[in-house]
Amino acid sequence: METFVNDDRGYQKWIIRNFHGFVLHQASKTSFVLHKAYCDHIDTYDDVITKKPKHCSLKRHELTGYARDISGKQPDQCRSCGS
Repeated sequence: METFVNDDRGYQKWIIRNFHGFVLHQASKTSFVLHKAYCDHIDTYDDVITKKPKHCSLKRHELTGYARDISGKQPDQCRSCGS
């Protein structure tokens, strides 16, 4: 798992190299949304994409486990990409 905070360039490079991976958007300390890496709905409303942490992995279970460890529950799934 790689985490990007205030590093849009690194995040975008990861997305290009791992287009079929997953992104766990951390909306708050204990609120997470899981997306497919190619999803158009990952913080499209913000100037800096990685202003809030983006946890990235090719392994979906790695990200869901991380969210569960932090928040005590499974992450929400993006309604657009159906992660």
